[in-house]
Amino acid sequence: MSVSHQRETETVPVRVLGHLKPDVASVLADSGIPADELTHLVTQWVARRNLAPAMEAAQTPVSPQLARSLQARENWLRDVESEFGTYSRQEVAQLRGAKGTNRSMAGDLKNSGQIITYRRGNSDRIPAFQFTETGGQIRSVMPPLIRMARESGWEDLDVLAWLTNPNTYFPGGTRPVDHLDDVELVLAAASDAFEAQ
Repeated sequence: MSVSHQRETETVPVRVLGHLKPDVASVLADSGIPADELTHLVTQWVARRNLAPAMEAAQTPVSPQLARSLQARENWLRDVESEFGTYSRQEVAQLRGAKGTNRSMAGDLKNSGQIITYRRGNSDRIPAFQFTETGGQIRSVMPPLIRMARESGWEDLDVLAWLTNPNTYFPGGTRPVDHLDDVELVLAAASDAFEAQ
């Protein structure tokens, strides 16, 4: 839902996920709270409303450290998904030219060390940066990178974190994912990282 908030003579749209009753939307629009603060307040309220029942349902106490860690992981995955996009198993099959919805293709590619995947809810997600922009070919850096990672005991989510976080091995502290076409550079950096663990 979108709520317009008037600040002096300027109207600023505030995006709110979900549904607000018209009277609540009206109160928010007339509140006089700056749009950026209003967006933050509404976002925090929605987050608390969604998170509290899940925490209440937990059978054991959750430490603040664990809660922060899980939320940081969630925020990071959302950022990765927003920046690079992901495919479902069916979308990978279509991208690679399979007829119908061949769900086993992505599993076969993962099992043979061609791509990385991770669980999201009850389905696998496949980071889109592993494929070329045209033709759906797997980037040549991925299979040797995955082989090195698995030989060092790294899980797919560890590889995803390494690929998408800044790294001093790369010019300007950029990320490995920014250099996937420079196979030698990425594999040299990966070798250092994987052997250090």
